[in-house]
Amino acid sequence: MELLIRQMQPGDAPEMRWLAKKAFGGIEGWFMLLIRPKTALVAVVDEKIVGGFVYKISRNGGKKIGFASLFFADPDFKGQGIGKRLTEEGIRHLWDIEGCDALVTYVRDDNVASWGAFEKQGFVNASFPAVTKLLGLFGMAKLYIEMAYAFSIGHDFYIAMPDEAATRQHAKKRNSGVQFAAYLLVQLLLSIPFLLASSAPVALLKGLTLLLLGHALAGYAGTLFSRRTWHFRLTTGGALLCLLFGAVNRWFIPIIASWYPDHYENTPRFKRD
Repeated sequence: MELLIRQMQPGDAPEMRWLAKKAFGGIEGWFMLLIRPKTALVAVVDEKIVGGFVYKISRNGGKKIGFASLFFADPDFKGQGIGKRLTEEGIRHLWDIEGCDALVTYVRDDNVASWGAFEKQGFVNASFPAVTKLLGLFGMAKLYIEMAYAFSIGHDFYIAMPDEAATRQHAKKRNSGVQFAAYLLVQLLLSIPFLLASSAPVALLKGLTLLLLGHALAGYAGTLFSRRTWHFRLTTGGALLCLLFGAVNRWFIPIIASWYPDHYENTPRFKRD
């Protein structure tokens, strides 16, 4: 199989959308039909597109930021290294050709294959304060909106800098206590519009707090049956969407947090855990 990686051409977009739908599947796949990629690399085999790496360039906080929007490969070519090759070529393109000062992306928390591929390319799961320090509060807010990260519930934010030491400085700390405190604070702040619309906000606040505590403690109880090390972690994606649901529809949509293992394995025992 001869694999060619090239720049996306104007007529490639419709084929890429249908391929993305096929690759992601389910409800998420149907949303892929809405994407309108303007800049991307495509993987081609026998003149057929079998994968894509979509990216955007943003000027933010005085820096040139490369956003790896999404990448996907045709499921019919699974196991042939297309996703790995696309990621490598896409990241190299953003560093060497586009000359970016930093690279960012976001990935669903349970999509191990995708965030694992980015971690192998030097990305880390980034903390909100660290990236805000890099870009400034306005720059961070601008980036969150441009990336649609503010609407992506259950996703984690990743960043890569030109050198490994600088990248590590932006990594989210694996401190379950700090993450749990942030989880409670963020959830309760996002619930304010929902609480204000209630006739009994104090009672509702108590109920929500108990619900959040119960969720975290139930997850912790589950980790006690595993020999692995688990960390509680808040995913920051989708915060604005949660807030809008509370303000407009008077719904409480929780931001996602859970207990995650310190490393993943493709083994039956790990899947049981």
